[in-house]
Formats: sequence, C-alpha cells, structure tokens
Amino acid sequence: CLVGYTNSGKSTTLNTLLTYSKDVKKEVFEKDMLFATLETSTRKIKLENNRQFLVTDTVGFVSKLPHELVEAFKSTLEEIKECDLILHVVDSSNEHFEEQIEATNKVLDGIGVKDIPIIYVFNKIDKHSDYFYIPPKYENAIRISSKNNINIKDLINLIQENLFKSFKTTEFIIPYSKGEIINNLKENAEVLEINYSDFITVKASVNEHLYNLYKKYEKK
Repeated sequence: CLVGYTNSGKSTTLNTLLTYSKDVKKEVFEKDMLFATLETSTRKIKLENNRQFLVTDTVGFVSKLPHELVEAFKSTLEEIKECDLILHVVDSSNEHFEEQIEATNKVLDGIGVKDIPIIYVFNKIDKHSDYFYIPPKYENAIRISSKNNINIKDLINLIQENLFKSFKTTEFIIPYSKGEIINNLKENAEVLEINYSDFITVKASVNEHLYNLYKKYEKK
C-alpha cells in the first residue's frame, strides 16, 4: 500500500512503478493538488523477472484528520491493514516533512495498523539543490523522484527484498513430456538457467505455490 500525507506524490509514484511492469498498464489520476486521490486504486505490477505484486494507492492524509473524514474513508483505510508492505511516501521538499510523517503515522496507529514493514520513500529529491539527508531514525528508507524516474529501480529492488523473502531458488529436472511445466515456470517464475540434455534442467526462483506444485521434480 502507498500511504502518505496529501500531495506527497503517491499516485505519481504508482504510475512510475507501472512503467516497469510488462503487463497491461492503466495509470491512476495524479495532480499537484490536495486530495487528488479520494478512493483506492489497485494496480498489478509484473516485473521482467516475472515477480508480481499489487500496489494500492490510498487517500492522502492531513494533520488532525477529522473523525468524520476517517469514517468516510474507513473502507479505504481498512485496506492498509491487509497489506504486506507499506510504502510511506514523503514530500522531502516540504520543510515540515517530519510533521507530515508524524501525522500519517498517527492515522495509521488510529486505524490499528501494526507489524507491517514500512519503507519510507522520500520523494521529490529533484526539488533539492543539494543532497537530501535522510534522518537515521528512518532505517528502511530511500530517496527518489517519481516525477523524474530517479532511483525507482532501487525502490523496486527494496520492494522485492521485502516481499519475496520466502522465494526459493532451486533446480528442477523436467521430462520433455512435461513441456507445460517449462512454459509455466517461464511465465510465472524467475528462470535463472535452463539446460537441455536427456531431461530439461531448470534453475529458478519460485514462490511457495510453484515450489509445492513441482517439488517432486526438484533435483536431489
């Protein structure tokens, strides 16, 4: 889930991430204004290595968000509690960015978000004339410009490190009669190496589902 203070660049960040997806892309509305996003938008991103994930863009937060607004956006905000990773997008060009981080975190605490990994995404570094320094207390953090596509690949790598820890790299020995397995691995796994001899040997990074599906072919 993308969260952050209103106008921090969440929708632009999602649209820039979408440019790295090899699937059909449908951009979300973005504009330099308060509350440009008033409902959730979810998009699938499938990377060149076939790893895929869903990204949900949420409504922007403000300090002292009125209770009525929290209630109005409750269904939107509830989705955050179900996500596996939070990208907390920060407008680093705003001199009050730490107060905005605090305001966002208060809303997250208020709706019961806990024990979900957070990457602090310090956006709009293109607006700085000097290097933007990330305070040490934001341990899992990165500097980007979603507008100018700066460090987006590094952000994607961070996302992968957090989301795909359970992926297993292994080798499968597949008979030629099971060509559909090869096609499935090529489409849905990260195939690192493939060799053809008496059998087809495939080295791949796979998710739990694919591993359980084909573990009987795993090289012993």
